[in-house]
Amino acid sequence: MEHGSNNTTKRGGFSSSFGVLAATLGSAVGLGNIWKFPYLTGANGGAGFLLVYLLATLVIGLPVMIAEITIGRSAKANPITALQKLSPKGQPWWLLGAAGMLASFLILSFYSEVVAWVFAYVVKAVGGSILSSDRLVTEAAFSSLIADPVQSLLWQWGVLMFIGSILLMGVTKGILISADLHLRRTVRPANGPTWCGTTLRIPTGA
Repeated sequence: MEHGSNNTTKRGGFSSSFGVLAATLGSAVGLGNIWKFPYLTGANGGAGFLLVYLLATLVIGLPVMIAEITIGRSAKANPITALQKLSPKGQPWWLLGAAGMLASFLILSFYSEVVAWVFAYVVKAVGGSILSSDRLVTEAAFSSLIADPVQSLLWQWGVLMFIGSILLMGVTKGILISADLHLRRTVRPANGPTWCGTTLRIPTGA
């Protein structure tokens, strides 16, 4: 049966506001917030650095995030196509979308390797090879990991395949469930986790 030219592809979407929150937190809070942020805070003035960081988050980060969500909900397309749809004709705003996609690719190129180190260290910790208080032992373990290109690439490919499998499952079955499970274990909800004093209702069917 032919459907004609009106046939459109149905795009997946978030089924709840908690899903949006979970995905946003999952993309915004990374390893840098855990291992690098405390170091930078201590090395750059402590409370003074924290004040500048929070100010930059409110003045720059929050408006940009809201703008991205608004553009995505309005255009329902990739960054380049979304800006082509919403910008006036002849205006090269799509270049911002292209720059964002390029930046994401460059970030993924090194961030996936950092995540690969985490995966490798989980296996090493379970195996007991890094369970030592001797600094030389832990330094040798990391040096051997980054000095072996085959091992590093295999772990990185494993991470990319893991991420790709989540993305292939779509928004509801992939991104939403993985972010939901992560936050459930992080906040340990009773009737629902609280965020900024507000109780969040998690869908029980997720």
